[in-house]
Amino acid sequence: MGSKSDVLDFSKYEQVEKILLVGARRVRKIILPQKDCVKALGISSMTNLETIENISFHTGMRYLHVDYGVKLPDFDFIRDLNQLLYLSFTANKNLPELDFIQSSSELRFLDFVDTSIFNYASTVSYLKSLKHLRFLTTGRTNQKQRELLRRELPHVCMREG
Repeated sequence: MGSKSDVLDFSKYEQVEKILLVGARRVRKIILPQKDCVKALGISSMTNLETIENISFHTGMRYLHVDYGVKLPDFDFIRDLNQLLYLSFTANKNLPELDFIQSSSELRFLDFVDTSIFNYASTVSYLKSLKHLRFLTTGRTNQKQRELLRRELPHVCMREG
């Protein structure tokens, strides 16, 4: 886009289905349309992003990646996105516990490469509650963590990324 603004406003685009934003480091706020139309949202290397306005309207979203240093203050909005199939947090070092993902979620694929999510004791129990989870990219895990994941999630295909 080449914008020097700290706000990216997509609210006028009611037919936009896919948005990919990379490296817009000045952006602090993204405004999505108030209509459920965005099916895929990719946000990468946006280190000053503070909020994604209207995201909870997009309950039909299927794909979300929030990668490489995106420092949103919380991920509670993901609770509203129950139709997500793919969720990636690659290289988000400050990822909180997974209590923002509901067990009724349709999630099939989770990507945690280069995160510290497996340092939380609660992570495996959150993952076990996801009935539809089939693919998990763990990134670097130690032997003990890998054994625990394989034992507790036998139906999930795992790779270290």
